[in-house]
Amino acid sequence: MSAGQWPIQLQPRTTYLSLHAWTQFAFHVTFTTSSVYAIVEVGLNPFQLLLVGAVLEGSVLITEVPTGIVADAFSRRRSVIIGYAILAIGFLVWASVPNLWMILIAQVFWALGFTFTSGAQEAWIADEVGDDSVGAVFLRSAQIGQLAAFLGIFVGVSLAIVDLQIPFFVSGILFLFLSGFLFVFMAERNFKPAGSVDGVFGGIKVTLRSSASAIRGRAAIVFTLAVVAIFGASYEAFDRLWPAHLLQQVNLPELAGLDPLVWFAVIASGGLLLGAGITGVVGKTGAVTTRTGPTRTLAVLTALLTVTLFAFAFTSSLLALVITYWVVVALHHSSRPVVLTWINRGLDPSVRATVISMHSQGDSLGQVTFGPVIGIIATIRSIRFGLAVGATALVPALCLLVLAGRRDSKLSQELSEGPVSAETPD
Repeated sequence: MSAGQWPIQLQPRTTYLSLHAWTQFAFHVTFTTSSVYAIVEVGLNPFQLLLVGAVLEGSVLITEVPTGIVADAFSRRRSVIIGYAILAIGFLVWASVPNLWMILIAQVFWALGFTFTSGAQEAWIADEVGDDSVGAVFLRSAQIGQLAAFLGIFVGVSLAIVDLQIPFFVSGILFLFLSGFLFVFMAERNFKPAGSVDGVFGGIKVTLRSSASAIRGRAAIVFTLAVVAIFGASYEAFDRLWPAHLLQQVNLPELAGLDPLVWFAVIASGGLLLGAGITGVVGKTGAVTTRTGPTRTLAVLTALLTVTLFAFAFTSSLLALVITYWVVVALHHSSRPVVLTWINRGLDPSVRATVISMHSQGDSLGQVTFGPVIGIIATIRSIRFGLAVGATALVPALCLLVLAGRRDSKLSQELSEGPVSAETPD
């Protein structure tokens, strides 16, 4: 029996929710301890921390669109399965030797694996359930994923207390298992490969040409690309510098005599639980069901995120740092399903994975362009100042979202008035 025709394949929605929960759990087994490992075990300084991020995102920048084209031209399912297998290798490489060079090599594997899955899995579920239903699936998967990540953090910290390298081995094994699981249970029924039209290279050319046409023909895609790039630049500074900022500002007290890593677990997990709650609230506001919902919601979330990032940068007490960290993480996670819904709206299914990959590429471009710069600023001036620069970067994104929201409101009003004017006699 051939792959893709297994008799016990799951429903697409169930597969996607299971996939998202598993990946969030597996990622967060190492999420909390990876920064501590890099700072304490390997001894990286702020510039080196941002260099690690730059190598990761630079590799994503190079491979994102080619892998997206492969997914559109041949198979989203195969792309996802291959991607998670490569991600597993990256985790195992990271765990092998504790030095900067092995961490950098691991970033390349992570990037390649990520780009095979990025865009492909979102395009796959959008094709399988349809544009009208996919926004609700994105929101639900975000909630479930944050709860799974919550569990993954505490599992990872428990393992790291024994040895900081163990979580990376476990994550690698989890992703290998996921790749095998998807090979058996992931169905692909509504995908029409472009490669079937004109051969292998013909399919790639058609996909690339169609993707470029889609971007030129829709002003909204230009807005989304710019906003995603700015988000990437801003969040990269926070994501790489928050552990160092926390350790620099406060001395973590003993928590019932437990290892200090438990503090990082408590801090990281709170944001995920808050994020699951905020995502549920966002889902009830029409954020993914109305024309103006995505831009309106993202403008509010971005404004709140900007203020909270500044608060985190200039706060020195443990309680205030923890609360602002929770809010930043919650707002960031809540915005992702809304961004995906905004990007997917009205996309040609034949180029969906490539266009989504281009947005991931925009995110990487923002991180690669500004990440090392912010790292240098944080090293020369202070980590606090570097975080403030990252927060400032969100201001242009907020302006773009306001403009996009006004444009969507105007289009929505024109569409609602269209039938009325058509019935009016001359």
